[in-house]
Amino acid sequence: MPKQQKIKVAIVGLGHWGSNLVRAFQSDDRILQVVGVEINLERRKFISQKNPKLLIFSCLDECLKDNSIDAFVIATPTETHYALGLKCLEANKHLFVEKPLSDSSKSARHLVDLANKNKRVLMTGHIFLYNQAVRQMKQLIHQGKIGDVLHIKSIRSNLGPIRSDVNALWDLAAHDLSIFDCIFNKNPIKVSCHAFSPLGLQQQDIAIGTLEYSPTQTATFFVSWLDPVKIRQVTVIGDQKMLVFDDMKQDNPLTIYDKRVKLMSSKDNLNSIKGAKSPIEFHVGDTYSVPINKTEPLTEECRDFINCIFSRQNPQSDGKNGLRIVSQLEALVKSYSQNGASIKL
Repeated sequence: MPKQQKIKVAIVGLGHWGSNLVRAFQSDDRILQVVGVEINLERRKFISQKNPKLLIFSCLDECLKDNSIDAFVIATPTETHYALGLKCLEANKHLFVEKPLSDSSKSARHLVDLANKNKRVLMTGHIFLYNQAVRQMKQLIHQGKIGDVLHIKSIRSNLGPIRSDVNALWDLAAHDLSIFDCIFNKNPIKVSCHAFSPLGLQQQDIAIGTLEYSPTQTATFFVSWLDPVKIRQVTVIGDQKMLVFDDMKQDNPLTIYDKRVKLMSSKDNLNSIKGAKSPIEFHVGDTYSVPINKTEPLTEECRDFINCIFSRQNPQSDGKNGLRIVSQLEALVKSYSQNGASIKL
C-alpha cells in the first residue's frame, strides 16, 4: 500500500467502547473515512444523532460488500470475536480485535494462522501495552533500575459493571496478564486460580490467580466487580527497588520505592543465632515519582494499528500476543474448574 494513500476503517459494534474507537480513528489524518456497523436499531439511531456524518451499516455482511474498506475493528461481545474476525480475514481485510482475541485458544490460533497466510495485520486490543506508565515501567526494568523482577502483584476492582458475556477473569484479568506478559516477556510455566460467584450469577464476579514464570519469578492478580473502591494498581517487586503503577492517579501514576530485602550470608545467619543480628535486612530509602509523557493509550493503540497497515510490520499487541493471553485465560479457567489445581502450560 503506498504510504501516501489514506485508508478506510470500519468499527464493528458501536457500544461505549466502539464509540471511543470511532473518535480515536477519526482523529488520525491518515484515515479517509471511518464507518460503523451496529445491529441494534435503537443504538444506530442514538449514534446517528450524536455523529450524523458517520455512515452506519446494519450488519457486517453489508459492510464487507464495500471493497474500499481496508481494515475492520471488532468491538463486540467476546463470544462473537472469532466469527466476525474470521469473516474479515477471509475477505482479506486487516483486523483489530478488542481483548480477548477470542474465547478459545483454538479459534484464536486459527485467526493468527489465517492473518499470516493472507499477509494481513492482526492486532489484539491490549490497551495497557500502549499506556505510557507501563511502557516507562518496562523501560526502567530493562535498564536494570530495580534489579531482577521477583514478583508482580495486580489489583483491578470496582463496583460493576457486571457483564453477561464474560466473567471478571476474562473481562479484567486479561489486562493484567498482558502487563505480566510485557514485563516477563515469556509464558508462565504453570498457573492456578480460584473464582467465585457471590451474587449467584453464572459469571464469576471475583477471581484470584497465580502465575509462575520460574521458581523465583511469580505474579498474582485479584479482580472483582464487587468492590466499593475502584482500584487499578500493579506492583513490581525487584531485588533492588520496587515500582507501583496506580492508574487512578492522573498526575503521577508511576512511583519508584527504594526498598529491598537482603538475606544475610550463611556466616551472618550463624551470628544471628547468637543474637548478633537478624538473618533478614531491610533497606528503606527514598520514594519518588517517575515523569510520564501524557498521551491517550487508545490513540497510541489505534496509531500503531494504522502504522502497521502501512509498514506491514507486527503491532506490539499482535495476534500472537492475543493468543498467548487467551491460552493463559483458558488454563486459569481449567484451574478454578478443578478447585484451584496447578495447571501447566
